[in-house]
Amino acid sequence: MKSIVLWVLALVLSASCLQAQPTNFEQQPIDSALSWLEKTMRDDPENYHQVALQTLDRALTLGNDSLIAEAHDRLAAWHCFNVPFHQDSCVYHSEKLLEYLLKTGDQVKIADAYLNLTIDYLNNNQLETAQEACFRAIDIFEQLNDREGLGRGYRILSSVFITQEEPESSIKYARKAIAILEENTENEILVAITRLNLITGYYQLEQYERSVAVADTCLTMVLENYPEEFGILGRAYSFRGDAYLELGKYDEALSDYTAAWKTVEAVVGPERATSYRTNIGKTLMAQDRPTEAIPHLEAGLENMESYGAELIWEPYQLLSQAYEQTGNYQEALVYRDKYMDAYGGMLEGKISNLETEAAIKYETEKKDEAITQQSLRLKQQARIQWLSWAIALLVSILLGTLFFFFQRNRKNMAVIQSKNAENELLLREIHHRVKNNLSVVSSLLKLQALKTVDSEAKDAMEASQRRVQSMGILHQKLYQGENLSTIDMLDYFKNLSDNVLNVFQAHDQVHIKLDMGTIDLDTDTAVPIGLIVNELLTNSLKYAFPEGKKGEIAIRLEETAANALELEVADNGIGMQDEVTADGTGFGSQLIQLLTQQLQGHLTTDFSSGSRFRFQLERAIPR
Repeated sequence: MKSIVLWVLALVLSASCLQAQPTNFEQQPIDSALSWLEKTMRDDPENYHQVALQTLDRALTLGNDSLIAEAHDRLAAWHCFNVPFHQDSCVYHSEKLLEYLLKTGDQVKIADAYLNLTIDYLNNNQLETAQEACFRAIDIFEQLNDREGLGRGYRILSSVFITQEEPESSIKYARKAIAILEENTENEILVAITRLNLITGYYQLEQYERSVAVADTCLTMVLENYPEEFGILGRAYSFRGDAYLELGKYDEALSDYTAAWKTVEAVVGPERATSYRTNIGKTLMAQDRPTEAIPHLEAGLENMESYGAELIWEPYQLLSQAYEQTGNYQEALVYRDKYMDAYGGMLEGKISNLETEAAIKYETEKKDEAITQQSLRLKQQARIQWLSWAIALLVSILLGTLFFFFQRNRKNMAVIQSKNAENELLLREIHHRVKNNLSVVSSLLKLQALKTVDSEAKDAMEASQRRVQSMGILHQKLYQGENLSTIDMLDYFKNLSDNVLNVFQAHDQVHIKLDMGTIDLDTDTAVPIGLIVNELLTNSLKYAFPEGKKGEIAIRLEETAANALELEVADNGIGMQDEVTADGTGFGSQLIQLLTQQLQGHLTTDFSSGSRFRFQLERAIPR
């Protein structure tokens, strides 16, 4: 993401040219110093930083908020453009720019400052703060009825959602931005930049053909009208190369990655363009050309190591494989160790992020309670309204007073309904994010399983993946359903059954029968029951039907009393064989016992004809 924003800055500054430093600038008007700083920003003379700081001191001495803001603006842009400086410096000066602009009251400049801060926060990985800053800018542009500003705000908001890997939202706001920006032909460059977000959005949705189509449109427009815009061309070529790579069109991908590298290198020089060479090496490896891939991967790695790229483990792994294929086992081992260290660090970071899931669940339950309370208040307000109408009919002398109260109550209802809708939207978003986090864990486990040689460890990882998927399906049902606090277990079991059958590719061998009606359970009860059923289905498919034997698994869940449930999972397989020892670690059986105890339950089994597990359970007590 850092490189993306640096290219944006390069685009903004591409028209600037080197100007001579004013002689004795301290004796020149401060406006002249600021103008010199703006014109020489990209060229970065040796004394630029000193001149900028001295200009800021002069502005502070004068106490002119507008001049102080401009000085911070120059320093923020220069820090962002010059890679060796840490991103914190850019954020600091951008925040100072906003601080002094707020004193001037210039709403247009304030909104633009919020947009600049959004980009700086994205570069500094402050995603939530970036989103908040962007929405503030959009709110100001809406109040000013500034269409062009609103288009720019939507464009940057689309970039925020791309960084947060929320492609649907990114595509939505990118289209809004393009619709507004195309109203004025002077915004063609911004339209092209916005199309870059569309390319990435469709790529994240795995709609690679659409990603290529948008990239074609973007490249055609820029090559015909703005061939000097190397930043847009470089990214468009690179993004289209990503889509081609996923489609298996390696020659097209290599051509695009090479075009991106050469286009950027011609303007900024070889050192700054090396990041594009990583993808060239990746494509050459896909074509089984390790000798040609090695110099590109090494050059790209040098660039990535200089700023600590998050995904640096992938080129480490590719380089290790390239050296191994060329017979240089010593170098292969060196990069293999670097890959393991980087990949392990990435996994630790992902796990650390998931530790916040408990806090998310707590907030979710708080929102459930708030929604319930607001529903009761709505009903109470409705009763008051009808009572007011009755009194109005009976007591004509109080008609005016009652009318006043009726209007006030209607306004209160509108406010409450708005808050209720806002909370419901937030709750859906929480469930959506939990589901996405669980999908990340599932993917990581799957990836690690593929890399694991030990069969026992591989089985354990695959079993853990299926457990995580069962919880992910539950949270998906929550945010897709109308009721955000309960789960339709019949629908949930259908999806869970299909998922397990897909994993074992057993659709033609085993039929899963759901012998139950609709029953809604809260999440505290549904999660352990879902994990129990997942374990039993997995066990049956692994052991009950050997050598391709066909069979049936029946699942039944019903309420037997106010808070009592009966769950039964049975198959007509071979049952428990005394002379056969089951494979595995026994963790699944321990997990079933722990989950049964969690629901204050009791388990009985019957292996006389197949396997039958019957649970007497109690609903979990809401916290």
